[in-house]
Amino acid sequence: MWHYPRLAIGTLGPRSEPNWVSLALMAAFRSAGFPIQSFRAEASFCRFPVAPSICGRPVRHLDSWLMSREKCQQIFGLATRPDQLIVVDGHYGIPASITPGGRLDELCDWLDLPRLVVLDVEELDQCCLPKLPAKTDGILFDRIRSRSQFRQLQTDLETVCGIPVLGALEPLPEVRSQLERHTTDGACLRQWWEQLGRSFAEYWNREQLWRLATQRSWEPCREATLCAKRNLRVAVAFDQAFNRYFPDVFTALEALGATLEHFSPLNDETLPAGTELVIIGCGDVLRHLPALANNHCMKAALRHHVAAGFRIYAEGAGAAFLCQRIETPDGSKYPMAGLLPAVARWHQSSEPPQPVELRTRLASWLFPENSCLRGYRNPCWCFQPAASATGFVHQVEHRFDLIGCYRAVGSLVHLYFAAHSDLLAHFFDPCQAPPYLVDPWQPL
Repeated sequence: MWHYPRLAIGTLGPRSEPNWVSLALMAAFRSAGFPIQSFRAEASFCRFPVAPSICGRPVRHLDSWLMSREKCQQIFGLATRPDQLIVVDGHYGIPASITPGGRLDELCDWLDLPRLVVLDVEELDQCCLPKLPAKTDGILFDRIRSRSQFRQLQTDLETVCGIPVLGALEPLPEVRSQLERHTTDGACLRQWWEQLGRSFAEYWNREQLWRLATQRSWEPCREATLCAKRNLRVAVAFDQAFNRYFPDVFTALEALGATLEHFSPLNDETLPAGTELVIIGCGDVLRHLPALANNHCMKAALRHHVAAGFRIYAEGAGAAFLCQRIETPDGSKYPMAGLLPAVARWHQSSEPPQPVELRTRLASWLFPENSCLRGYRNPCWCFQPAASATGFVHQVEHRFDLIGCYRAVGSLVHLYFAAHSDLLAHFFDPCQAPPYLVDPWQPL
């Protein structure tokens, strides 16, 4: 048995983006010399990806709604080491009967995680304290304004609840604003997250937090369940415009025999030699729309790839890139790759990705007819399909969240393939194409 240092940190009620106290705790430990591995408690992307800059490595994902207990334990075990502090970030207390999605409470039970609860002091009613989750091990304050306020609230809550208060973060509006401003493209200025860490270190009980993180032994499940299939050459779009992926999906693909190679839709003119499958993920494409529209060589390369009988899968912004054009709220129109018969429209949204369960009415190379797909829908994009567009989903309200032909599939729902071994297998052995989807591809 090993002592994997691990903590669950969550807010109460609806999730907020980002969890500033969780980021501050990671920044404080990182500044103190501790390696950090961050997990999100649902398989969706954070609007402000600060954690990768703090940790120096990609954020991993767990999800009790998408994964079985065994799959969750396996992914957790494969992505962690005993010399790292593991932080699982999410939210507590929303019943599955209200909304679907990953539950931090369930992950705490599955992985025996110590529970830390974040309380926003500006929302506290001292006459009616919030109901804390069962088995809460510690409390952290957000937006504390002074040491005297911290001591008073610490005394009150520890007396009433019998749970230790182990740290706090000040409001720091300028720091939070700067981090939000500089992380829309995945970059993060070190000076700003270090200020988060210094503020948290003014209030934390480091020894007690570390003792809480290390007191529970756990044996990770590392048994491989994937059997190698064949060498599949996969080209993954990765640059300033497309950079949001689930790392565990790439790990699973490589375990099955795939060879992954990056390419840039912004800068490259051709796909890597021998490419069989192209994957284009989500990202921040808005500031790069002129460059994408003007890279005619790459758009032609993608069309030739499909015309030659090979496959493409794209999500979110990547799926928008495959459409005929992208339209922005100011009325600008940018011609894109033209592989999907639709117009992609972007709109600003403060809503988090929404968990959805789709039932397919038609088959593609990736999924057979009548498949059940779970994932998180990107709220910033919508498709206006052309008359010839194929919508793969049975539910009318989501009909064109999955569109395409047999060879090119675009999705507004982020699918976590590491939790779907059947879908993952279809990357290597495609489903048989239905007759109505195998006509030779024609340029739009």
